[in-house]
Amino acid sequence: MRQMKPEEAGKVVDDVAQYLRAQAIEMQTCLAGLQGRNVRLLLTSTQLPKVHERTDQLKGLLNMVLGQANALNEGKAGITTDCMKTYAFPAQKYLEHLCNADELMPPEAPIALRGEPGKLFEMKLQPKMLVNGAMPSPMWVHIHT
Repeated sequence: MRQMKPEEAGKVVDDVAQYLRAQAIEMQTCLAGLQGRNVRLLLTSTQLPKVHERTDQLKGLLNMVLGQANALNEGKAGITTDCMKTYAFPAQKYLEHLCNADELMPPEAPIALRGEPGKLFEMKLQPKMLVNGAMPSPMWVHIHT
């Protein structure tokens, strides 16, 4: 996911979280049906323990799905920022966001490149660590004067 544009990563996170919430709604509907009085009247005494066990399993899965959806929503900003740090073609808006969010190490001094003196410089920007603890590759910014 971190090789895509940050905007696309945010959309993917939103889509997956929405899918998980839709699955949770279906699980809740199933639970409501399994816990209904009519279902219990239709089941035999030997079937009730198995249905109760499956209902508990479904409740556990429901909690897991809701937890994953919430974790995705909470981690969306970090995922998007990580995409900005690792995207192969960093745009000015990404660099400004990283700078404003204090996600860049102090920059090194610009280095003059060959050519007309005082016309083209290169600056190394090192993003801070990713959410997973890995260090992203540095970004090289060219400055034309």
